[in-house]
Amino acid sequence: HSGVVKTLVRYYPSCIRPSSAGRIRSVVMKRQKPEPPALTDYVDTHFHLAHTLKKGLDQTEVLDRAFASGLKYAIDIATGPEEFAQRCAAADRYPGLFMSIGYYPSRAEEELSDDIEETLTAQADAHPKVVALGEIGLDYHWNYGTPERQRELFERQVNAANKLGLPISIHCREAEGDLLASLKRVSPAKGGVLHCFSGDYEFAKGCLDFGLNISFAGNVSYKKAEKLREAAAKIPEASLLLETDAPYLAPV
Repeated sequence: HSGVVKTLVRYYPSCIRPSSAGRIRSVVMKRQKPEPPALTDYVDTHFHLAHTLKKGLDQTEVLDRAFASGLKYAIDIATGPEEFAQRCAAADRYPGLFMSIGYYPSRAEEELSDDIEETLTAQADAHPKVVALGEIGLDYHWNYGTPERQRELFERQVNAANKLGLPISIHCREAEGDLLASLKRVSPAKGGVLHCFSGDYEFAKGCLDFGLNISFAGNVSYKKAEKLREAAAKIPEASLLLETDAPYLAPV
């Protein structure tokens, strides 16, 4: 995927890349709008198909255009058990489209039911293109429920992923210490990914120690994201992933 990274760096004005000395230097671009990059065999590790409808987008048009433009594989990420049948139908139509299952941290605002694991198991068994459990994690920025309930929901799902033999896709916002503590209590047997990474390199190293990959989205191009770019430059290439988090993030 190094070729993909180089292509993105070339065409998006705020993207950066490490110099031979390991430092970060800005890529200076002309003011005119560049031509779209010709990406081939691109893998989008994280996007939300069901949410495109909420943004007023046509799902078929979005997927047709993406796959025609060089997208090879994509993982449609869940935030809850709803709309599973529709997501399965889309995965059946597109050979390169895969899915995750899981409960987003905001579900901690609800009473945690006893059948979460049962629902996850049923959905994992229902379709062969379920390849991960997520997006799960901790979000203290929005104070969903309580931190204790968020941690319970997260750890229960990590346990479920281990039983199902699935990697996990993690959401973490302003909860780095507690997330690492949870992973120490319940480690992901099949690894996974820290999606839309927004921390520093020390946090990234902690995630790598648990066998997680690190995925970057459009936030790495934000003008004030110097620490994030510094972390991105240090991530081993074998552990580096890219995502769009569509329809929510875009290069800026």
